[in-house]
Amino acid sequence: SPPRILEQYTIADIFEARYDTRVRLVASVVILLAWLCFFAALVVGGARVIEVTLGWKLTIAILATAGVFTVYTTVGGMWAVTLTDFVQFIILVIGIIAICPIALYNVGGLGEMMANVPDSYTSVIPTVDGSQMLGMGMIVAILVLTTPTTFVAPDVYLRIWCMSDDRTAKKTLYVLAGLLIFFGVIITLTGMASYVLFPDVDHELALPLMAQKLLPAGISGVMLVALLAASVSGAVPEVIVCASILA
Repeated sequence: SPPRILEQYTIADIFEARYDTRVRLVASVVILLAWLCFFAALVVGGARVIEVTLGWKLTIAILATAGVFTVYTTVGGMWAVTLTDFVQFIILVIGIIAICPIALYNVGGLGEMMANVPDSYTSVIPTVDGSQMLGMGMIVAILVLTTPTTFVAPDVYLRIWCMSDDRTAKKTLYVLAGLLIFFGVIITLTGMASYVLFPDVDHELALPLMAQKLLPAGISGVMLVALLAASVSGAVPEVIVCASILA
């Protein structure tokens, strides 16, 4: 694993080793700004869950969520992030696997769902609805924009450096790639079902609303915690990334 062999602390250090100090400085500024934005987006995602479940104002929910993320990451560091990520992942898997088949059942099955989703959403030909690109065009656009970033994603490198050895790092990345594909399909199907069931609801509130409306009380709680866990597990490494880049 190249990042481990180089024995650097941040991806900006790798840029300096490959190029020079000026490139490291530019990379540091870009990474810091980008990952602050990612952190903000994930905090809003977690706050949306709190907004739906507890009825808090979004601003208060954002401040509370960001505060909790920052405090326990500052106190516990990457070890705290690793332990909580493991627990959150288990909860997330249970929640996602629980809601997908129930959502498909409530829309009348896969065929009925596909019949009620606009053709532009599933078209292999890029289509445009107002200012939004849909169908295959949107998928290609997302792949083009996001795939290159994973090769230099500091949160990914951060986790690689925490592995016990190179073999563990490689195995873990292969397993996670497979899981991302699997859960990507499940989450997409669930999102399409939510469009059919609650077409007028803000898309950011769709999954929390589905958990409340479709699932039994106990499982609903697990799903809502899972959604919050997804936000937490994504947001907390960003705190460490930004801190390490600043340092």
